[in-house]
Amino acid sequence: MNRYQSVIALAICASSAHASPIFLASHENQLFVHENGATQQFALSDNVTSMAVAPDGTIYASSPEVDVSSGLYTLYTIDNPTTAPALNPVGTFLNRKTPSLTFINGQLYGFQGGDGNTDVDLVTINIAGLSQSIVGATGLLGGISTAGIQGTGYDAATDTLFGLSRGNPNRLWDIDRTAAPDPTGAFIAEGIRVGNLGGEFFGGTLYQAWYNDVDDSLNLGSINTADASFSPISILGSGFGGEGSVGLAIIPAPGTYALAGLAGFIAIRRKR
Repeated sequence: MNRYQSVIALAICASSAHASPIFLASHENQLFVHENGATQQFALSDNVTSMAVAPDGTIYASSPEVDVSSGLYTLYTIDNPTTAPALNPVGTFLNRKTPSLTFINGQLYGFQGGDGNTDVDLVTINIAGLSQSIVGATGLLGGISTAGIQGTGYDAATDTLFGLSRGNPNRLWDIDRTAAPDPTGAFIAEGIRVGNLGGEFFGGTLYQAWYNDVDDSLNLGSINTADASFSPISILGSGFGGEGSVGLAIIPAPGTYALAGLAGFIAIRRKR
């Protein structure tokens, strides 16, 4: 490693240590962008119940509102998320309400159902083909015992798919998507009192955005994956007048991309 590479490597480490990611949390049709301790609020054209970031950086979101003519639900992309967020329809093809989305090895997964009477299904979503396929039933019913799976986060380092359910207290699950014939949910621990929520795993940490029905607020924090304890980061908004749907997506701080790109450029130059 030459001195230029050393400088860039140190800069990337410093940036990673000090530059917080950008959190995108939704409550109904309101999008809250939390960056460097400050929060901006934007209005969207539809309600959002879940979000996930693709490997190429595209942000996908699902609507909790059924299309009356087809009986199906819409998948969107969120364009210009930090400056002028806009929902761009991908297609109306989701069979059921999808309160949680997550990417695993480039494949979009979703949890559907869990409305109190039905099992929670794990599905794969074919974005290009505008279709979905059921992986299987998780055995987790919506209701008092588990309240469905409303937030997820995938840890690639350990190949662990975490599931978060609402409740008093909420619960943390380890979802084995490869179990046959149906994926299974192994209970990890109970956390705090949580209303509707969204989850995302980023940078080695599981994050959660959730609605607090005690003070009518939208909260952001991190979850300890060993004991489900919650560490608050920020109260994003309040005064909603009701629980509503909640989603969460996380993107890297812009400077992280720039430094990584510069390091790659120097590496290429050195090879030549």
